[in-house]
Order: sequence, then structure tokens, then C-alpha cells
Amino acid sequence: MGKKRGNREGSVSKRKDGRWEGKYTIGRDPYTGKVKRATVYGKTRQEASEKLNLLISQVQMGVFVEPNKVTVGQWLSKWMDIYQQPKISENFFRRKKDLIRIHIAPILGSVLLSKLRPSDIQSLYKKKLKDGKVDGSGGLAPQTVRHIHNILHASLKQAVKEGLVSRNVAADTTPPPVVKTRVVKVLNKQEISQLLEVIKPHRLYAAFITELCTAVRLGELLGMQWKDIDISGKTLKVRRQVNRVYHDDETSSLEYGPLKTLHSYRTIAISNIAVNELKLHKARQAQERLAAGQAYKHEDLVFCTALGGKIDPKNLYRIFIQSLKKAGLPATAFHNLRHSVATLLLQEGENIKTIQELLGHADAETTLNDYSHVLEEMKRGAADRIDAIFAEIIPPEEKQADQNDQLVK
Repeated sequence: MGKKRGNREGSVSKRKDGRWEGKYTIGRDPYTGKVKRATVYGKTRQEASEKLNLLISQVQMGVFVEPNKVTVGQWLSKWMDIYQQPKISENFFRRKKDLIRIHIAPILGSVLLSKLRPSDIQSLYKKKLKDGKVDGSGGLAPQTVRHIHNILHASLKQAVKEGLVSRNVAADTTPPPVVKTRVVKVLNKQEISQLLEVIKPHRLYAAFITELCTAVRLGELLGMQWKDIDISGKTLKVRRQVNRVYHDDETSSLEYGPLKTLHSYRTIAISNIAVNELKLHKARQAQERLAAGQAYKHEDLVFCTALGGKIDPKNLYRIFIQSLKKAGLPATAFHNLRHSVATLLLQEGENIKTIQELLGHADAETTLNDYSHVLEEMKRGAADRIDAIFAEIIPPEEKQADQNDQLVK
């Protein structure tokens, strides 16, 4: 049975149903004077002991809240700080906190965790789909309500693990289906030519050339440093990104951050046109640095402001949109330049594995899913190429015989 716990260490024992339970005295009821104990459960003695030790430390630090008194709002706050902040990006963390603060907490925040029901959550989804926008202009998009569902489902799953609730009631709800209706607008060769003609005089022309030669993400493009580029070896290492990070005091700042996934850290072979343009860009940047003097920020950035600082992704996006308009092209997302590069490479016959690695996708399946429409269009071309191949393989007399057979039929 193991070593017996001492006084003020709680107790662990086996229940008749096979589970182990740990108990710890947390005080006395101020009205009845009876001793109050908190209980945790585990499938094994070790699991129960670990949960009991956590409970005791929370009581001793004054942060313990009795399970039947924990509200949804309190639990979501704790879950975010303990289980989310260490593993997700600052911006994603802020996005989740905003969804909780604006959409979940005002409706479910004061509900006791133990009293939360599937119908409470389902009603939340219904309300948000109908009139969830803060400005009162209508309902939230199904995708946003899905994000709300994901937060509730994941947090309640952890609450079950910690013994705060017996089941995950979010699992018994039906979030709205998400139907992809947005059509990705990629640029063809002629449109890219028109765009570059307009952007060419701009000091950041090389940024757009680099984007169209590497298909990196916008934040990755702005996070490049000269130490990442091997001009002679014609390679580029993608190692960081620049994001605008929003802080609790309502301020924000441009910060370097980790990449989206482990596979986003990659080395890309760069073309001669990108290498040549980067050389010219570096020479112009040296002139800007001399002109700025002491005011210049030395962050080694490839693409930066005239004073060497980080460029806000929104600013480069604004230049892109203005250039599209000037070129007489319809507005589209900057991210679609990345799609345009991948699409052009596929149409030129590049293999899917190379494109996967170029884009930094975790696996080829992701790439195949993103560009299935292009592959469908290419199937007709493949069939035509098979015809051309067999035109060289089948002797003329056999082709004539085949035609005669078809006539007989």
C-alpha cells in the first residue's frame, strides 16, 4: 500500500469501484463548524497522489477554489494561463482570450462549472450566429463560432481530467458546420507582370520579387535577416517571423516570433533573379543606412523601414493592395501570392513533394488538399500527353488498323 502520509499531507485510499481517491482537509464550514475536505480521484494510486499534491499546494498558496464553486469564467482563465500560454503564439493566445472575454464570459462566465449543461452551450452558439457581432450588425461567421466551440471543448476536457466535472458537456453539442465558400484568387503570369511593373520603382520591389521566388509567408518575409541568406550558395533559411503582438494594456508592438510549425523552419534554394535583385537591394539599403546615421536601427533585416526597423505586415499588405489597384487588377490577399507561386510551379510540372517543402507544409497531403483544383485541371493535360507518347510508340500501320476496327464497330 506504500508509505502512510503524515499529518497535514492528506490521505490516499482505494475505493470499492477500483479507483483511488485522495482527501485533504481544507478548513471548516463557517456555519456548521464541520470539517471540509476536498477529494481527488485517479485510476492508480500514483495518479491520485499527484492530484492530491497539486491540491495541497494550491490550498497552501491560497489559490484553491472548491470544485463546486468554480465558475466557467474562472476555469477558462486558469486553463488559458496554465495550458495555453506556454504552447501557442502570443497572437493566437490573445485571439483566444478575446473570444472568451467578448463572447463566452458575458453569457457563461458566471455559471458554475458543475452546473454547465449542453443546452447552455448550444444556446450560446445559436445566439452568436444570430447577433454575435460586437457592433450589432449581425451574427458571427460559423468559423468563429467553431473557434468558440473548440475553446470550450478543450478546456472542459482538461476540467474532466482534473476532476472538476464528471463529463465534457461541450462534446454533447453540435457546433455549426463550416462550408468553404472563398475562392482563392491566384495571379497568372500576365497579372504578375502587370503588378511588378507598377511596384518596380518602390524601395521594397525586392521584397515582392523574393516573395514570388520563394512563396514564403508574409511574416516570414519580413523576419528575414541577411545572415539567413547565402548569396553565393543561392539559399535562404527561414527561421523567424515578424508579427504585431497585442498586450494586456491595449498597446501593441512588432516582435520576432517562432514560425507556424516545425516544418516551417526550412532552407529554400533561391533563383538567379531573386539573388540579383537582393544584391541591388542590399546596395540601396547601405545608402539608406549612411543617410540615417545614428538614427538607424541595426537589426540585420533584409526588408525593413528606411531607418532599419521592422515593417508592419499591414503596411506591406497596403502597398500590395494599392499596386494591384494601380495595375488594374482585382484586390486579393497577400497570401495569394504564395498560392500563385505554387500554382505556377504545378502547372510547369514541378512535383508535389518539392512544393510541399518550399511552402513549409507538414506533409504532402496538406499541399494536395490546398491545390486539388489545380491538379484536377492538370489531369486533362496528362491525358493529352499520354496521347502524344503513344503517338510515338504505336506504329502507323497499327494506328490505321485501330481506326479500321473502329469503323467496323
